[in-house]
Amino acid sequence: MDRFGRDRVERLRCWDELRESSIQIHAVREGGHQTDDLLEGFKALIANFEVQELGRRVTNVFDFMHRSGWYHVGKAPWGYAFRPATPQERMLQSPNSVLDLASPEVVELVREAWRIRARGDSLGKLSAWASVLPEELRGGRALDTVTMRTTFKNPAYIGRRHPVEEDRASYPDLDADDPLTWPKGRWPALIDESLWLQVQATNQENARLPAATTNKYALTSLLRCTKCSAPMSEA
Repeated sequence: MDRFGRDRVERLRCWDELRESSIQIHAVREGGHQTDDLLEGFKALIANFEVQELGRRVTNVFDFMHRSGWYHVGKAPWGYAFRPATPQERMLQSPNSVLDLASPEVVELVREAWRIRARGDSLGKLSAWASVLPEELRGGRALDTVTMRTTFKNPAYIGRRHPVEEDRASYPDLDADDPLTWPKGRWPALIDESLWLQVQATNQENARLPAATTNKYALTSLLRCTKCSAPMSEA
């Protein structure tokens, strides 16, 4: 039954549905044929509680790391890499691995990608540019348009960490929508704030553009809006 998930309601619904369909439920680890409705109810409750507790523990760990100024453990953003923490960093309550800049060659490539985006190039064009790079310079990443979009919105590149609730007392101007007001993390910024702002302006401008036109319709690219002169696109 654990394979049906750990949502209490969904698990019990599956149990009842299988029983009503005369389908026997067997669990090798629990002695074979399962028939105890009361026991199954308790197991569903415990499983649901475990999921909630796991979520809280992960959130608490991430909040602790952010509050201490460290980047959360996971996949490093392109241009960065994890390295073993020094004894001094461990004294500052760092995780075992901390975020740092990748090789100078990779760092310069990523900065160039940010500069290209700042000039207004599309995510598709940037993805095509990055896709021909050697794998070691891409860090094994696909660098498709989705990855590039995430890259150009990641505040880690300006050395900013995610704020926690306790930060509001020390940072009265903290704005959840403006990473430049967020606290600084304990890793080096890869780009400066000026380049960050230029790229965010490009992101916002592209978000306002209409959907790309295709040759699906005979008058595509011929009809234009009388107010803004933009090409007509499928609604």
